[in-house]
Amino acid sequence: MRKAASLAFARWIQWYWCDVPLAALIVVVVAVIPWVRDVVDLLGNLNLSDRRSIFTDLLNVTALFAGFTTLATATYLGWSSRGITAVRLLVGKDLLRLWLISTSLPWLCAVVLVIVKMTDRGADEPTNVMRWVAVGSMIVLAEQLARVLYLFYSLAMIEQQPRGPVRPVAPRPIGVRQPR
Repeated sequence: MRKAASLAFARWIQWYWCDVPLAALIVVVVAVIPWVRDVVDLLGNLNLSDRRSIFTDLLNVTALFAGFTTLATATYLGWSSRGITAVRLLVGKDLLRLWLISTSLPWLCAVVLVIVKMTDRGADEPTNVMRWVAVGSMIVLAEQLARVLYLFYSLAMIEQQPRGPVRPVAPRPIGVRQPR
């Protein structure tokens, strides 16, 4: 069970392309089931001015997370230890592609939130698509943040691994000998 969960988590880390469809699926399921929608649709219970204020706050949080992912990517690109170099040689373009996607997707979510704020006209009914687009954007952002934190932690642990024991160079300890 633990191995299967670890494999599923590893696949989720690598399959960055499934974040948007997964977020869309979650949003559609929540929006379609009435009793779930009534509980989860917090944005639908707000009037337009409050909702636009929340969109501004979400945009600030998104920009903050986007800045963090950019900083994490820059840190990864700046690391030059033997362990990180070995990871770069072993994984290569796939890891760089994962970092670039993880860096660019939060900025794309920020643009989506700006568009949502501009186009939301205040409809309170559950068919107001803009609210659900904002929720989906935040789900994608949360997935990307979890991915970046995991990648950064994994690479930092490679960077922090203790060095191996020193090989013996003599059959007995070397010391300073006083002349007689």
